[in-house]
Amino acid sequence: FFFFKQKTAYEISACLVGSEMCIRDSLYSGQFSKIDGTVILGCGSNTNEAKLFDQETGYKHIATITDISREINTVDFANKGGFFALAGGDGYLRMFNLNLLA
Repeated sequence: FFFFKQKTAYEISACLVGSEMCIRDSLYSGQFSKIDGTVILGCGSNTNEAKLFDQETGYKHIATITDISREINTVDFANKGGFFALAGGDGYLRMFNLNLLA
């Protein structure tokens, strides 16, 4: 087990490597890609979309998944391959191939 010393918000912000307003209202879920951690996927409320950000470009926005009828509540990357999934209020689980978005 690893135990970390409790830190203040100020101490934690000193470790921040990037920040960008990616979702207009609330961010419900965010996930680093599990293969190499270079892609971040985030989703939120009232936008009905998910956004992808790439570490190699300084965490710049690289893609948006839209046309979803309700909010997206959760996102996750597969343990192998370039796949990720979205699920939300419309009752659908959507799976995508990250390699095909390029």
